[in-house]
Amino acid sequence: MDNETLGYLAQRIEAVARGDFCEAAVLVRKVMVSPSLALQKPDAEHALFQAVWDYVSKALDHEDYDPEDKQAVYALEAEMAGHVLNFRMVRGWLRRSETGPTDFPGIDEFM
Repeated sequence: MDNETLGYLAQRIEAVARGDFCEAAVLVRKVMVSPSLALQKPDAEHALFQAVWDYVSKALDHEDYDPEDKQAVYALEAEMAGHVLNFRMVRGWLRRSETGPTDFPGIDEFM
């Protein structure tokens, strides 16, 4: 994992976190200083983003952030979900249901 990217993530969490949500930034910073070579594996990155997503989701559930930071917290949640779900999709861990759509309307169709 790239420390510059992780540092930026930690800063964004620290800017909005309160209460237990602060532990997400602590976790990211621990990963940054860890000498473990195992952290360079994609599975470790997935595990980190899954853990941070859990912290962000709980923060939203418990409102562990200032109301003025609500959009930033939602953006963090979407980012973590994107990392986790993309990792799983690439590995075939997510699959289409038999009843799921195969064609999706473009935004212009709603405007």
